[in-house]
Amino acid sequence: MRASEQNEAARAAWREQASQLPTQDLVIVDETGSQINMTPLYAYAPRGERAIGKVPRNYGANLTLIASLSLSGMGEALMLDGSADAAAFEAYVEQILAPNLRPGQIVILDNLSIHQGPQVKQAIEARGCQLLFLPSYSPDLSPIEEALSTALLCTEKLSSAHNFREGDFFSFSRGIWQGLLPGTAI
Repeated sequence: MRASEQNEAARAAWREQASQLPTQDLVIVDETGSQINMTPLYAYAPRGERAIGKVPRNYGANLTLIASLSLSGMGEALMLDGSADAAAFEAYVEQILAPNLRPGQIVILDNLSIHQGPQVKQAIEARGCQLLFLPSYSPDLSPIEEALSTALLCTEKLSSAHNFREGDFFSFSRGIWQGLLPGTAI
């Protein structure tokens, strides 16, 4: 299954362009989020017995992780209590990502609107780096998607067994993500 909005010509052009990029200079940035109201999709119980669990009844707080990935592994990350917006993403780029970039690196972002602010481009280019955007609706072309989904899956699996209050969930998730992604700014 794929998004009908995908432009196959743009995706093919991106694949061709990406094959020419020096992999040692690539820095891919993306974000992921989770909520306190996560419910496990499956449960286990002895044969013939019903599996019983607790489900939070209210919508929970969002927790967002913005991180980078390069050949060196997971890089600079920021965890936010709430959803990411343009201001939060610009702050991440200006204060966390850009100071750790070296001239000549290529920063790759998806086409999310919060990634396209002029301050994002300015902060990256001021470090002597290039900014590229993935084609629309193409998360499969971004290797950081797999890494972030692994971090999110660990958080969801471990947290679904607990009934958290918002502050407890933030602390719990922070501990998991800091273990998976050293250098995470909270």
